[in-house]
Amino acid sequence: MAFDFADTPFEAPLDALIALGPAVVSVMHSEVEATVPALELVRERWPGPIGAYPEIGDFAAPNWRVDTDDPPERLVFEAHQWVAAGARLIGGCCGTTPDHIRALRSALPELERLAHDNGTPGNPPPAR
Repeated sequence: MAFDFADTPFEAPLDALIALGPAVVSVMHSEVEATVPALELVRERWPGPIGAYPEIGDFAAPNWRVDTDDPPERLVFEAHQWVAAGARLIGGCCGTTPDHIRALRSALPELERLAHDNGTPGNPPPAR
């Protein structure tokens, strides 16, 4: 779910999308700062799998400009927040580099533990 229309509440296209019965709902092509609030809205409405892959750069013809304020370590830090908010498919959109994806891959065991501890969307955490 990517959304670039500031005058339309995110809930309107989200509800329209969910009514179509998708297999997964992903928050993508969005600013990193918007990802957790969007995931929370998705989680309120959708019991199935959720993904997150925000953008960290922008296009300045003829190339993508990667925001140097978003190093791979920040994406990993943010990914913890996305998993805590219910995302189970994690990645990066515009502006992410192979270094960002490698950092996410390196963090995968920790992110999987966090997902397990928080439960899979639609399922409670395991009993302790």
